[in-house]
Amino acid sequence: MTQPCSPFPWSFEYSPYTLQDGSELPAYEVFDDHGNKVFDTNEDTPATLQEANAMLGAAAPTLWFALRECVRLLADYEDGNGEEAEAFRPGRHCPVSMPRTPNQRRLTMYLEFNPIINPAYTARIAHEREPVLARLPLAPFNASPVPGLTSLYHDSEAGDYGDRGYPGNCGGNLIRDLLLYYKPGKVFDPMSGSGTCRDVCQELGIDCWSGDIHKRFDLCAPHHFYGEGRFEPYSFDFVWIHPPYWRQKLYAADSRDLSRAATLVEFLERYALAIVHCSRMLRKGGKLAVLMGDYCDRDEGFVPLTFHTKRLAFACGFRQCATDIIRFSHGASSSRKVYRSAFIPGLHDVCMIFEKPE
Repeated sequence: MTQPCSPFPWSFEYSPYTLQDGSELPAYEVFDDHGNKVFDTNEDTPATLQEANAMLGAAAPTLWFALRECVRLLADYEDGNGEEAEAFRPGRHCPVSMPRTPNQRRLTMYLEFNPIINPAYTARIAHEREPVLARLPLAPFNASPVPGLTSLYHDSEAGDYGDRGYPGNCGGNLIRDLLLYYKPGKVFDPMSGSGTCRDVCQELGIDCWSGDIHKRFDLCAPHHFYGEGRFEPYSFDFVWIHPPYWRQKLYAADSRDLSRAATLVEFLERYALAIVHCSRMLRKGGKLAVLMGDYCDRDEGFVPLTFHTKRLAFACGFRQCATDIIRFSHGASSSRKVYRSAFIPGLHDVCMIFEKPE
């Protein structure tokens, strides 16, 4: 089923990955007219090909509407009679088996599949890419104020929070459900991104402080937390952080950003400081919620960041107070990419809830 496309121009940006040796791996991102990211180019292909692919992707809305106009003309301005003319009317789904002329068949094949991604690839796998419904275990009845909050978080709706086009945006429904469950009075949101957690707190009427590296607030920097005029320690009931998954995706141009750490060791050292500072902000019995995912790095191989998160949290004195919440990664950009290598795709990240001991 073809997805709706905006008629307004799209754009693309150069967004390279930084390797351990400091060199850049070329990559491009394509955004719609609302600033939402549509897809990434395949970083395994030459930079010139990626740029051409990004330019083509950015032109997709224009091409789409031009093709629809061609279809309209082929149907004699909607005045044609019969089954074939009816199939080609604007706004109608065009079955592949209907057209009889080569030109009509080529147009229909393009319209049949999503024009946003590589048309040849999309046509090849279209029938293999339909979402599959999985039967989940029944959750036991209990006194939870949020019965739908279980160890398997499969809400495909992101909720009207933050900006879905923002790098690393995770959607706000999980945050909302956690806050409804734990009922904190005051929330610390030190990696706010586009303001997803802030928006949830505003909707729920919860006091929230938000900051981000883009706003010159560095959770890893001790000077924000020690000394006169700094945060009052032990003053929050709940902390939400969604850190970068190291350099899987570059987040900010600021060299202090976790995604800019040159090595895994450097990343973990700074990540440990972030967790220590979160602990300093929490009252006894307060909760720290961390959303983190593992990934396969080009140099380091598989990086188990969820394991490292727990290791660092336990070393800081936290204890895990709830089951891991496996959050299905609906809408991840990797689901729209083509890779030449073979691997087991990761389709989730993990939300871990820690408690500061009394």
